[in-house]
Amino acid sequence: MKADIHILIFPGQDPPVYLDIFADKKGTAKQITEAEADKYGESVYQLNEGCFYDYELSDPNYQLEPSEVVSCRKSQPHLGRISPNIYVGTLSINLFQKSSLKICGKVNLEVCSVKAKYRVDYRTMLSEITEKCTELIMQQSSLVSQKFRVDFENENKTLYQRFAFIKSILDSIEFNDAVNRIIQNPVTAWQEEEAEIDIRSSKRIDNKALRQIASASNRINTPVEHQLNKELHIHSIPRKLKSYQKKETIDTVENRFIKYALSEFLSFVADFKNAIKKEPRVKKEAIQLESVLEEYLSHSVFKEISKLTTLPLNSPILQRKEGYRDILRTWLMFDLAASLIWRGGDDVYDAGKRDVARLYEYWLFFKLLDLIGEVFRIEPEALQELIVPTNDGLGLQLRQGKHIAIK
Repeated sequence: MKADIHILIFPGQDPPVYLDIFADKKGTAKQITEAEADKYGESVYQLNEGCFYDYELSDPNYQLEPSEVVSCRKSQPHLGRISPNIYVGTLSINLFQKSSLKICGKVNLEVCSVKAKYRVDYRTMLSEITEKCTELIMQQSSLVSQKFRVDFENENKTLYQRFAFIKSILDSIEFNDAVNRIIQNPVTAWQEEEAEIDIRSSKRIDNKALRQIASASNRINTPVEHQLNKELHIHSIPRKLKSYQKKETIDTVENRFIKYALSEFLSFVADFKNAIKKEPRVKKEAIQLESVLEEYLSHSVFKEISKLTTLPLNSPILQRKEGYRDILRTWLMFDLAASLIWRGGDDVYDAGKRDVARLYEYWLFFKLLDLIGEVFRIEPEALQELIVPTNDGLGLQLRQGKHIAIK
């Protein structure tokens, strides 16, 4: 019987070790390209939630680590069954050598949601939850008095949560459109540029030029019969004159801010990537987002822009112009999202999970809140109770099974 998925585990070993996976239901196991896997931060080997799979290791001396999802036969541990049930996300399974019971490898499988467009839906719902939470924080200015910085050393539990919030903002179509709009049509300004030109090329003699003719050094004598010498008694003139010309430049304070904001985003993602050591899918997500931000910053537009020295937050261009106002808003949300901790969200994406069904329940809470407020034209009270200060940031109090009354 041909396997639905054929995974080479130890290519250098002779003979090589393979893991074969057989789906109970046809079409529920597949292998995608590396390019597609990198794009979505997933494994190339894909199973479906709610389905069942038999597996077999080609070498009986190895076995997969048993768990809630993986079970192996007692008599033949190299054979077993994978039952994802409602688990969705990257499933990392340790590989053991039976003789030593030491971990000698790892297999990464992607358990996909059977919901249509789950990749897009997951990203959209998480993005909208993040946006709603940051709006709530912005309404409580007393909570956000200082700029927040993530402690990558001591916050392993909430680290991926913070990254997930940030990624939902930076990975959105709106953010991508805003950056591309700025790259294609950046704001420009006119600046005066000084250049030395041969005095014979000077076309216009103004007061500045006359002062240079009278006092500049590196001079040449004028011919005796020349009009300057004969009539105006100017016996010498400078070889060169300083000319001042207007030049269009993209090195404006608004463009410097955009470069600064993108650099801040890239720095956070790079630090997060270096702090993550165990989760392959999470690291893939960080690498993919890092490459996108690096691609933005490598554009020729940003090479002409210098370092930001002041924050132009009152600039009309940043506040009103398309693209610029979106990046400003993203930058303001970025810091708030980085400070947000969601204890109840552990069951949504902990350790590589992508529980779309549970995230949908949380997303519905905010949708219903908005809908009731809109239909009955009331502003819900006690919204500030959803976000409270904690020792390590700002905590979202929404949790499955916990009662929160919004009057």
